[in-house]
Amino acid sequence: MPALRCERCGWYWYPNPRPTAAVVIERAGPGGEPELLLLRRAVEPAAGWWDLPAGFLEPRETPDEGARREAEEEAGFAVELTGLLGAYASREGNTVVFAYTGRPRTAGVEAVPDHESSEARWVPLGEVEAILPLVAFTPIRETIEAWCRLRSARG
Repeated sequence: MPALRCERCGWYWYPNPRPTAAVVIERAGPGGEPELLLLRRAVEPAAGWWDLPAGFLEPRETPDEGARREAEEEAGFAVELTGLLGAYASREGNTVVFAYTGRPRTAGVEAVPDHESSEARWVPLGEVEAILPLVAFTPIRETIEAWCRLRSARG
């Protein structure tokens, strides 16, 4: 959508994408295989589909702060961010997702989903491909695919 211009005063309004943040929370599963945490959405849009801990940034919040906040709210535990995975745009939702990798600050912690999620599941790297078609949003799917490539390259 192009910028809108007021005919009276000449002011432009730009319908810029809304910034969001997501975090791929990972841990070593049984046998050391990497696992990531997925949440099943309990709310619309895309109720019943898989998602990462993610959401819109609050005013004056940086993307890394938003990623940590969303993880704590939606997974129920604090995370340590380990890197910026990338930024992914969504034309459908007019958003930009700043995607991070992270791990639980406390070993052995289990997710306690909030009201936005009906289920939390640790998914081994080898099983992620089967779940990708059930991931709610294109930029989240792209984020998970990037994480899979990164983890597969590390071996």
